[in-house]
Amino acid sequence: MHSARAIVACCSLPLMLTLAGCGADHDGFDRVDVGESVETTHTELAIRSGNLWPPLWTGLTRVQVCFTNGTPAQRANVQRVAESSWEAIAADVTGLNGRYGVDFSGFGACPASTAGMIPITFNSTGTDETLGLGRAVQRMDLSVWASDTAIIHEFGHALGYTHEFLRSDYAAVDPDCTATRGTKPDLGITPVDPLSVMNYDQCGRIGSLTTLDIIAHRSLYGPWNVNYGSILAMRHDPSWNYVRGYSTPDTMMSGILADREFTLVNVSNPSSTGQLNFGDSVRIRTHNGQFLKSNGASALVTKTSAISGATTWRVFGRITSGPVRVNDEVLFKASDLNYLRSNSSQQLTTGVGQFFRLAHLLSSLNLSG
Repeated sequence: MHSARAIVACCSLPLMLTLAGCGADHDGFDRVDVGESVETTHTELAIRSGNLWPPLWTGLTRVQVCFTNGTPAQRANVQRVAESSWEAIAADVTGLNGRYGVDFSGFGACPASTAGMIPITFNSTGTDETLGLGRAVQRMDLSVWASDTAIIHEFGHALGYTHEFLRSDYAAVDPDCTATRGTKPDLGITPVDPLSVMNYDQCGRIGSLTTLDIIAHRSLYGPWNVNYGSILAMRHDPSWNYVRGYSTPDTMMSGILADREFTLVNVSNPSSTGQLNFGDSVRIRTHNGQFLKSNGASALVTKTSAISGATTWRVFGRITSGPVRVNDEVLFKASDLNYLRSNSSQQLTTGVGQFFRLAHLLSSLNLSG
């Protein structure tokens, strides 16, 4: 971890980041100055929200970076920007459960195989692009003249974030933006943010991380606490299946598509919006107001919309107490002693305990948290 000062713009406007999961993109028509690199068009990979970089069990996400060429000064500059932006705003945070956030590491010469790494190549053609999003990244190309903004933008792609203007709800906020290149994201984390560093210059970006960029990044990679009432996603590793609640009662699935929104309700205080702690008893409410209900050794249903009839789940982790944070692994044990479980055929059941990781989908979290 490094303690470089964060490159941040503290804005209070309704801004946004989008999560892709695997793809690529720098394809742009950005407004540029003389000597500044120009983004070029290329094809993205298919995007999946499951392509976030996987964290260690402690919650820390370590991402290896390497270079295929470049001078020591060029390499050091890229390391400086990466560590003082995405890493600095969600890194080196020590809590009861260990460290959280993103740790970019390595920054040396690339080995023969760069699988699971971000390989960076410098060019003198003015091209800044990333092929592959998130953990499916294949390479990052940076101009020898790349600005800090371009580097932050490309590392955003390498973390799994796609272009802001490709959101389905973007045109309603910024109808004058005509950029269309790239693959659409499959999940939005905050309200639309025309100023986002993941936008294009021509569509309004300000060139540094905005308040909602920070909120979205921390909501996915940590280090914020998980609160009652927050809209959450629950993901099972290593299958990367999400708990999903369908609109039809009695149907529960796991997968990577829609309907992943859940909130946790405090059993002793249903109106609580305070933080979730290990050992707490909760009820799990789906996006359509149904509650997860354990119904025997291997049966799970959304049987009731009444909180009084919902199953009480006890939250466990690798420690026995303290706050639950984004990216923590948690177990949900039902009052009938069965655990929430996801199997490989996209069925959600109960039985032998399985860990799920929690992520915020939409949050009004305090930046000081």
